[in-house]
Amino acid sequence: STLFPYTTLFRSQNTTDLLTMTAANQAVGLINRQVQVNGIGIPFSGTVIAVEFNANGAQLSVRRPSGQVTTGVKLSQVTLVSP
Repeated sequence: STLFPYTTLFRSQNTTDLLTMTAANQAVGLINRQVQVNGIGIPFSGTVIAVEFNANGAQLSVRRPSGQVTTGVKLSQVTLVSP
């Protein structure tokens, strides 16, 4: 009975770690992919050129067709990924 709290905590931490790794893999998998971004002013499309990981999670840098680079794009703001 004394192991129960520790087992639950361990499982919870493993789940959190797994979700973080999954998000990181998704973000890295978007490099060089065309994406549609919504939630930062006017929706736009572009190519993911970099991924940064910080306390807020993964953030993308997206190069627009004009050459302008938008940084700080969250995964939740990506609405479409083209092959």
